[in-house]
Amino acid sequence: MSDDICIEELIKKDAMFVAQLSPGQKRAFVMEEGQGIYVRDPTGKEFIDCTAGISVNNLGHSHPKIVEAIKIQSGKILHTYPFGNFISRPQVEFAELLAKVSPGRLSRSFFCNSGTEAVEGALKLARKFTMKKWFISCEKAFHGRTFGSASVTWKEIYRKPFEPLLPACKFIPYADADALEQAITDDTAAFIVEPVQGEAGFIVPPDDYFPKVREVCDRHGVLLILDEVQTGFGRTGKMFACEHWNVTPDIMTLGKAITCGGVPMGAFISTPEIMDSFRWPPLSHCTTYGGHALACAVAKAALETTIAERLPEKAAERGAYFKKKLEELQEEFPNLIRQIRGLGLMLGVAFRDTGVADAFVNGCFEKGVIVIWTINSANAIRISPALIITKEQIDEIVLRFREVLKGIR
Repeated sequence: MSDDICIEELIKKDAMFVAQLSPGQKRAFVMEEGQGIYVRDPTGKEFIDCTAGISVNNLGHSHPKIVEAIKIQSGKILHTYPFGNFISRPQVEFAELLAKVSPGRLSRSFFCNSGTEAVEGALKLARKFTMKKWFISCEKAFHGRTFGSASVTWKEIYRKPFEPLLPACKFIPYADADALEQAITDDTAAFIVEPVQGEAGFIVPPDDYFPKVREVCDRHGVLLILDEVQTGFGRTGKMFACEHWNVTPDIMTLGKAITCGGVPMGAFISTPEIMDSFRWPPLSHCTTYGGHALACAVAKAALETTIAERLPEKAAERGAYFKKKLEELQEEFPNLIRQIRGLGLMLGVAFRDTGVADAFVNGCFEKGVIVIWTINSANAIRISPALIITKEQIDEIVLRFREVLKGIR
């Protein structure tokens, strides 16, 4: 069977047997293998992955340390009993390392299977600890698509068809500490917020915003939940984005790059006294695959490598370089590009309108570069490559971007 026939058959079977999550057809592209910042189809055609699996593959595709960790741990033990029964060495070792690099007194972790599960657990923990009901979130926020996380996600098309969701959730403008103070009541459990709004188009708040938020939450006895699912593990140029403003949350949610794509995993981390509120009643929160031995071993390898290779520092340096190159494109094509924004290697390009954004995404694919849209800002695209990207690779990407922009009217 030729590669072309194989691809055609896969496309047909995908449509028949895999849940289709959008009205249009998928691209006729099979990601067969990947190495570093590159992915290939079965014919060997190569693409530059400028999204890293949506900010997941921080170490690039098939990093040797990730592959090695999978091989070693899979030869020992895979699934063990979940929380509260027995001790898992990989779970303990990763939890200890995560505590060492986390800000402030965040030191006790609950491991789960995804970012949205981390948000679910954080919301439960906030209610359990405070014994209060209300959550405050932000306009244009994205925290996930399960019932709890969807309740604090802003876009109505992800909430309305599934209502009633969690009651007692309200939305306020992002980067407005005064609005937060006005929204707080005696029954507010927590404020959940992204350090950099991802699906809104990579919006970075003013430098004084999070210090003000921390002060407001402290003064009113409201927990601060920072959703670092997308911003964590070096993406913005710091290990965690909250470090840009020297602010420590009460609960921090993690996912995406936690295993650098090796195994699905999420986590939320808090202080001992807050997390201990889950001790009673016993198993107030639990999940069968939480703290999976393979996932924790891979997460530990991913974090150790992130530290050893100084990836947060490299993301800051190469992100600044990439942003400068994108700003030069903005100067060259002011009729097409409206704004460049972001931190580190979490960069967003806002175009004049959605038509230009669509043409850019499609044009990049034709030029062998994968970029995608953001959910809450149809005219903005995300650029979040692996943190191992080099300046030479950035130059090549920008060269292809320029070629695409020249063809858009």
